[in-house]
Amino acid sequence: MAIKEAFTAYDHANFDELAHHFLNKNIPDFWKTWNQRFSKNMASRTTIDGHSDDGKIAQVFADKFRSVYYDSAINNVCHAGIC
Repeated sequence: MAIKEAFTAYDHANFDELAHHFLNKNIPDFWKTWNQRFSKNMASRTTIDGHSDDGKIAQVFADKFRSVYYDSAINNVCHAGIC
């Protein structure tokens, strides 16, 4: 949830900045902001929960998924037709 909220806040901030430059006819700053927002630098580092190593980030996602996932196939009560 925190990731989604951070992404939404970032998205709104960038949209507000783009709109501000466009409405004020500040075309050079509009394009500068546009390029910063939509021209992704693939070499940039991503940090998730303080980790920037790809393996540790994958582990964070795996741990999160494991904490919310429930495998009903291993539940014997469900095999008996009660679920």
